[in-house]
Amino acid sequence: MTIPVFAHVAAASYFIPAAAGLWFWKRSASPMRIFTLFCVYSTLHLVMEFTLGRFGISNQFLLNYHQIIELLSILYLFHARVPERRTKFLFRSMAGVYSAVWLVNKFFYEDPERFSEGITIAAMLFLMAASVIVLNMIVRTSTEPATHHASFWIALAVLLYGAGTVIITGYSNTILAMGMTAFDIFWHINWGFTVITNIFYARSFLCRSF
Repeated sequence: MTIPVFAHVAAASYFIPAAAGLWFWKRSASPMRIFTLFCVYSTLHLVMEFTLGRFGISNQFLLNYHQIIELLSILYLFHARVPERRTKFLFRSMAGVYSAVWLVNKFFYEDPERFSEGITIAAMLFLMAASVIVLNMIVRTSTEPATHHASFWIALAVLLYGAGTVIITGYSNTILAMGMTAFDIFWHINWGFTVITNIFYARSFLCRSF
């Protein structure tokens, strides 16, 4: 099967925030350095997916591991950003609950050959909720424009990606069963949100304030 051009564009976009993070590494605060490592990991994850796919080896298990790494990385950033103890506790609780659910799914319900739809939807909903909280906090408390904060761009990217693709990503197995035409249409939308997300991630490294 020929890979669509836009899929290559979406894949290439992962290199942009990773490169930006490494470029600004010395001036970055500790949370942004963690975010840089996450962006680099995401790029390597994509390379591994592509490599396994080219050799005809199932890469679904990589996606199942990606969910918990992404959620914990983003929640760590948000936890570092918010000052209120109750909000910090909420983010730690989200991380703990999701980790427990992920482990139960991993050892008792996961099929390594299939994408875990339910666990993916749960992760995206958690991250979307956390993003709304962070965006609200930045708008309420910041003495400068919200766009001057790196966490604003990260939270906005997570919220837009989640809102735009939670159904597409979460029900990818179902969409695939509908036929390649439907799969192609839905995944072009998903790739579009991926490009926007990575551009916003890269934009966050240009901010002096976290």
